[in-house]
Amino acid sequence: MNNRSDHYKVQGIDTIKRVKANLSLEQQKGICQFNIDKYLWREKEQNVEDLRKISDYLEWLTAIEMEIEGNIATEVKPDGVQVLWVGTKTHPCG
Repeated sequence: MNNRSDHYKVQGIDTIKRVKANLSLEQQKGICQFNIDKYLWREKEQNVEDLRKISDYLEWLTAIEMEIEGNIATEVKPDGVQVLWVGTKTHPCG
């Protein structure tokens, strides 16, 4: 979900980064599930952009599930940089 256009920014802040920083994993899962369903069942004909959006939300949902299972952990820094570490539920430095 890295190549979003500027209309996904509210007051200069990326909406997805804000969601990741402020909502629980369960709430984020709901957003992903809703959007996957929305793009799968759109009234208009499916196009490549819709398929990319479905893929992006599936990728995000997979990362959430991995984090919940303890296989990966994520942290969004105040500057919006997302840090990932694999194989532990806790930060590797303590």
